[in-house]
Amino acid sequence: MTLNNMVLASAATPFYFKPVMIPGHVSPFISGDNVAQSPAMYAMLNEIQNMGISQDDIRIVSIGAINEKSSSIKANTGLIDWALRLASLNAPVKRHTMDYFANEVLRKSDHSFLKFEIQETPE
Repeated sequence: MTLNNMVLASAATPFYFKPVMIPGHVSPFISGDNVAQSPAMYAMLNEIQNMGISQDDIRIVSIGAINEKSSSIKANTGLIDWALRLASLNAPVKRHTMDYFANEVLRKSDHSFLKFEIQETPE
């Protein structure tokens, strides 16, 4: 797959862009963040475990849209709202942890995990 097609597929988040059909593939592609907290790690493990690709042959460039920093929880927030809010707070931690592990696997083969994303703080 060409780099151009990989970028198009990676950007295809259905809320913003239509799924991308790439010649030679049966189904359309959408952004991996619709499937996993760390789509890069998910894809890497799939290639190693299911496709038999050596980690020495894998390179990752992760282009994220927005890494939104969490807003504070108000003191008068009810218990249910707290529980719902806390569940959403750990998503960035999971994603960054998975990205860290993907980078460590690649580092063993003298490769790097490159990640690009915009940092945004809610108002």
